[in-house]
Amino acid sequence: MKLAYKVNENCTLEADVPNMKAAFKAIAYAQEIFSIKKCGNPACESTNLRLKFRTAMSKDGKKCEYYSIVCADCGWEYKFGQKQDEGQTLFPKGWEPPFRKEEKSNTNGRQRQEESSDEPEYAMAGDSSTGGF
Repeated sequence: MKLAYKVNENCTLEADVPNMKAAFKAIAYAQEIFSIKKCGNPACESTNLRLKFRTAMSKDGKKCEYYSIVCADCGWEYKFGQKQDEGQTLFPKGWEPPFRKEEKSNTNGRQRQEESSDEPEYAMAGDSSTGGF
């Protein structure tokens, strides 16, 4: 049976499922992942959210994939973990402020902070003027 779940006005997820139990499971999972509607930063609470995917190499040379939802206004990030046994399932970890690394110092001797944003950001298909997702 075909399943279509409308995430929002710009995006519908589709899947082939064998029965109603599988459909229920798929919808519950989609709701858990895509139910984030506003930023978790109490000072922001923007609805300008974007999906973000990035890859990195671990210290032992293993490729790691990271999935999150990022507030385009303040940089807070809702992170997802991955189940190690399956590798295909995400679970919510929660909101975190943007990662900042401290540099040694600038020419005035004051400490500087710089946001790590080397990785590209991927937004869901749809009208970007509506906040994407």
